[in-house]
Amino acid sequence: MVATETARPRAVHPTYDGPPDGYDGACAICGREGHFERDRLSISESFRCPGCQGALRYQGQARGILRAVSRHGARSVAELAAQPGFGGLDIFEPGTLGPFRPLLRPVPGYVQSFFDPATPTGEVRDGLRCENLMDLTFADASFDLVITSDIFEHVRHPTRGFAEVFRVLRPGGWHVFTIPGRWPLRRRTVARVDVSGPGDVHWLPAVFHNHDHLVYNDFGRDLLDLLDGVGFVTETMLFASASPTTSAQVTFASMRPEDPPEPEPVPTGVEVGAEPVGAEPSRPRRRNRR
Repeated sequence: MVATETARPRAVHPTYDGPPDGYDGACAICGREGHFERDRLSISESFRCPGCQGALRYQGQARGILRAVSRHGARSVAELAAQPGFGGLDIFEPGTLGPFRPLLRPVPGYVQSFFDPATPTGEVRDGLRCENLMDLTFADASFDLVITSDIFEHVRHPTRGFAEVFRVLRPGGWHVFTIPGRWPLRRRTVARVDVSGPGDVHWLPAVFHNHDHLVYNDFGRDLLDLLDGVGFVTETMLFASASPTTSAQVTFASMRPEDPPEPEPVPTGVEVGAEPVGAEPSRPRRRNRR
């Protein structure tokens, strides 16, 4: 099973009844200023914007998106979407829910998707493409930005999914995403399901999000090693505010590095590594570092 957000009953989150916990600031999604109050036990689903109702995980993603693609000092995704040049970006956001969608739908290159195992991947239904994150139908280097919010814990083979995101990103493109969990994450990922065979074998009691999306992995900090192995350069962005609680919310911003330059051709008859007679010694070239 590979899950993305689809139309379904809204999850019920237990309320927070501890000491007052909040901060004053501006929403990185819609730009509205106001007071952001913790009202749920779940940190990531709390501190909602009084305007767009975007929860903390989306607020953190919005900051990540601004970090990745803003070139003119935008302070919110709404402001970013109105800037010259933004409409030329190609953006992929699996799923159908979330506060970014009304802001990004006017962008010609914005693509949403759903997943239904009974629908062939790549097929369009009601204006949406069916896509499997482990086997995307897009061509290589199709997008400048990919956004996923609490989706990869539901991907059966996450390494394959991240590799597919890497493949469809252009060099210099970004994957901005969240996963459940408070920072610092556990040291190592806990696999909840044995996926070595054709069927799922549960090692731990089954956990579902939003009623029907099976959790395959509880990710740990070794996720950064996985991303590095795929080829990404990843930043972990903690949500800074006047409330120390929000610093437990982490957003991952993974960039596909620019392709290295083509090596310069070696002149005919010159031994590789040798200096022509009378020439000044060549200077060592800087290596691209991730």
